[in-house]
Amino acid sequence: MSFGATLVRLREAADMTQEELASRSGFSRGYIAQLESGYRGERVKRATVHRLAEALGCDVAELLTAAQLRLHASDIAPASRLSFEDFVMSEPTLTPEQRRLMLVIYQGFVSPPPAEDPPTKNGVRSPRRDATSRA
Repeated sequence: MSFGATLVRLREAADMTQEELASRSGFSRGYIAQLESGYRGERVKRATVHRLAEALGCDVAELLTAAQLRLHASDIAPASRLSFEDFVMSEPTLTPEQRRLMLVIYQGFVSPPPAEDPPTKNGVRSPRRDATSRA
């Protein structure tokens, strides 16, 4: 779906006119009309997308995707930042296999290492003894 069509859909879902969206976002009604009609093209500035999303009260990620802009961590307000897992699962450009692999790799970094035998005196571990062997 094009940026303009997405903007129209979100504006109508918010039950706003172009004039109301213009007033809330600080843009002119004419500019909103140009964005919706595609007259301005698909390349929309990130700051513009943020202002429109805030005015619409919608998730900035949907508008960024429609504007062909990648979602960055800085696009998400600190209070509502997604976990890495949620971010990976919601990234529309990843395949299910890519998502799975990214989560496996991530878990390898954040999971605690397996427990090891504590070192003995002088930092040297004693060899493990088999329960059946006797020394």
